[in-house]
Amino acid sequence: MNHFILKGALITMSLAVLSNTALAKTVSHTLVLQKKYQTASMKSALPRNWTGIYGGLNVGGIFNHNNLNSNHLAFVGIPGVCNTTSNFSSIFPGAQVGLAHQFNSNIVLGVEGDFTYDINNQSNTGCVCQFHPVIADSFVINNREQGSLRARIGYALPHHLLPFFTAGGSIAKLGMSYNNANGDYYSVNTSQGGWLVGAGLELMGSHNWSIRAEYYYTNYGNALNMAIPTVYGLSDPNGGAHSKLSTNDVRLAINYWL
Repeated sequence: MNHFILKGALITMSLAVLSNTALAKTVSHTLVLQKKYQTASMKSALPRNWTGIYGGLNVGGIFNHNNLNSNHLAFVGIPGVCNTTSNFSSIFPGAQVGLAHQFNSNIVLGVEGDFTYDINNQSNTGCVCQFHPVIADSFVINNREQGSLRARIGYALPHHLLPFFTAGGSIAKLGMSYNNANGDYYSVNTSQGGWLVGAGLELMGSHNWSIRAEYYYTNYGNALNMAIPTVYGLSDPNGGAHSKLSTNDVRLAINYWL
């Protein structure tokens, strides 16, 4: 009898030890997994280092605002003046390349250059004769291509985010032409410089790829100047047209960082 009782007690103690050992292993494994998860979460939340060289592609929309001032003694408008505004928009593909350096304070400084090409790049505007609407002084404004060189300043945030501001110079390939029912035609093409400011937010993903959304305002000032000496056979040494142009760009960009 005592033998069976002793044997039962030993079996019970062995099962208890095994159960406690298994429980201890389970708890230990759970703690290890929890620690690994916490470490991974902490690493994910830490600011990403934005030091490097990068390049990529962009796509977006450009919204042009044109302010035209023109005059000629023979213009159909009275008193020979055609002043008007027009807005035209386009989508564009583009590319960019840049470099950046992140300081210990998490401030990120960099420089970037880009190029965009407008798919729909012109506006038709002008002034019609109030007595004969089919007669008009017609103008076409073109904004074909843009390139810019900009400085960037940002602040590295947790979760791989980089809000930034940017400012610099832009150059655009612009054109303007004039025509009327008499067949008079004048045109001018030029590369015009301007200034721009903007802001955006960039997110670093996996494998050194990043994506960002951004906005730019560009002002080209008195961008186009064109002489219009003779209209309908009448000469005017002061005849001409002047165009002031500004643009608003919104775009998405993807970059690969080295």
